[in-house]
Amino acid sequence: MVKKIYIYILIFLPIFIIGIIFNKFWNKSSRTKKCYLVITFFPLLLISGLRADSVGTDTYNYLSGFRTIRDVSSSSMFEVVRWEYGYVLLNKLSSILSNNEQILLVLTSFLVLIGVMYFIYKNSENVVLSVFLYISLYLYLFSFNGIRQAIAMSILVMGFHLILERKFLRYFIVVLVATLFHETAILMLLLYFIYYFKFDIKNVLAILFIFIISFISVESIINYFLSFTRSLSYIDTNNIIEQSGFLFPLINLSIFFFILYIKLTNRINDPTLDFFLFIAILGVFTGLLSMKVYKLLRLNYYFMMYYIIAIPYSLKFVKDKKIKFIMIYLLITVSSLYLFMRLSGGWHGVTPYYFGRL
Repeated sequence: MVKKIYIYILIFLPIFIIGIIFNKFWNKSSRTKKCYLVITFFPLLLISGLRADSVGTDTYNYLSGFRTIRDVSSSSMFEVVRWEYGYVLLNKLSSILSNNEQILLVLTSFLVLIGVMYFIYKNSENVVLSVFLYISLYLYLFSFNGIRQAIAMSILVMGFHLILERKFLRYFIVVLVATLFHETAILMLLLYFIYYFKFDIKNVLAILFIFIISFISVESIINYFLSFTRSLSYIDTNNIIEQSGFLFPLINLSIFFFILYIKLTNRINDPTLDFFLFIAILGVFTGLLSMKVYKLLRLNYYFMMYYIIAIPYSLKFVKDKKIKFIMIYLLITVSSLYLFMRLSGGWHGVTPYYFGRL
């Protein structure tokens, strides 16, 4: 078991230890945050960018597509694969830099990580905890498989502050850019409009009603949207109903109650915290929908990405240091167990790890 995941232990464990040291002498200065994020950025880039084509369920297919795009003219590159135009263009530009297919993994890993690190730097109340959650909630390792969506997620979260600052046009542009890498990113435009929703029973019931309707008619809705998409045409609509397990809804539900507990016990009236609660509700609902349609599990990652900011943000309202300490280390313990369980099970095909050929 340890042999299968040893390379991840060698990378993650020092990052976590360094994080503990940083937290001990934490002063929340901009310089300290940058220092820690730079320290963690490079080993994560190394492992992601230099992986072999066997690491990640779809890595081989992505590299095969890279070779196809590399070997055709620029005028034909959008015709030989069904990917979004932004990602196809990235492949072509990568091939200009190098014929070696490893360049694609390095560049895509760089794009994913630079966006996530910027998101954490700009928004997190505790960058160490955010990095830990990014790894332990399996978001980092998801990018080994869903490369296009991981880039789209990274672009979207870079525009998170635009939602808080109510800059719709700029956020709209960010969403459009994200759709150039994965069309499903367009759904995240909805986040802008729920920011000022007050977390009350009326709004929760309204979302619950929409969820029930969606759950009942999910097959028809999916088939309708697939009729308009090019890059998702690989989905077999005749065999789309494949169920996922209960683990994802359980994770989302746990995080929802974690934030809700902090809100209620501390009597917090904060629009951003309410916003995170609504995101968690959407995470719960997409997790439940994935129990009926497995393909929708991918949508859940969009919402989970915001948890790495939401959890540290909610913890800042906990004034009792002993309670905060217990909550943080309970969170670390549970998410570490989740990471170990997923890694040992080879989730998203990331184990065993091998380096690619340079």
